Amino acid sequence: MSETQFPRSLFPQFTEAQLEEISKRFKSSVNWTKYNKWVEDGEPFVEHDEIIDQNGSSPRSPDGKSIDFYPFCYFIFMYIFDNGQTYKFFLKEPNNVMLTEIEDFEMEAALSIVPGRRIKRPGKEAMEHLPLQEPRPPLVTSVNIVVKILDPVNFPTLSNYARQMIQDLQRDNILNEVIGRNIKGEVREYKFDKASSRMKIIGSKINSYNIVPKESYIYAMTLPNNHYLMLRHLRGRWFRCLAYFSDHDSYSNFLNVFFTNKTFNKP
Repeated sequence: MSETQFPRSLFPQFTEAQLEEISKRFKSSVNWTKYNKWVEDGEPFVEHDEIIDQNGSSPRSPDGKSIDFYPFCYFIFMYIFDNGQTYKFFLKEPNNVMLTEIEDFEMEAALSIVPGRRIKRPGKEAMEHLPLQEPRPPLVTSVNIVVKILDPVNFPTLSNYARQMIQDLQRDNILNEVIGRNIKGEVREYKFDKASSRMKIIGSKINSYNIVPKESYIYAMTLPNNHYLMLRHLRGRWFRCLAYFSDHDSYSNFLNVFFTNKTFNKP
């Protein structure tokens, strides 16, 4: 196992066997032909459609500084206690859609920032290099979104993201609007456009409360005021909510870190 791919100081909670399995999962999820062509072309950046459609143009240069994240996530019917406040969630991740332990470990590794690792910024192009995981969600207009608070010792990144997300959703008074059953959210679809040689959204421009495929199993729910809810597709209409961002840089960096880690070691 490559120490550069999974520094032991960053992932001491994982066994060598788990890291080996995660590495295999990373490599098998990448379209290496398209990725290698992108690298040969100079790693061009293409802004995300949801950013352009909701702003009219890119709000920042793709060469801006990356941001460090320190994210948070065990959740069933449970209470969250934070600063004396109690929040109740009627959210269960059903057994038939629940992720396995190795799937949670793989996501922890994919979203953790590795110090010294150069962050790659493909933007929208990431979808071609990390094809969407099958089976994809159905093209519905309402979905089930759950939160799962994992052990912070084994999953420090996922745990931090989830805790911060809950606090920020509560702050913005939209917690009950985006977490639960039958949440408003239209799942969107892309297809490859030969004329532009890029992925193109099918149908109208992206609006608020659209669920947009990003890379592999990661989706983004677009919210008013250019806010974004990061989702992990589970099965069918079920998604797990991972993080919440209210600015372009944080949103883009979350996706860039995922892409960078997934494509770090070629087979």
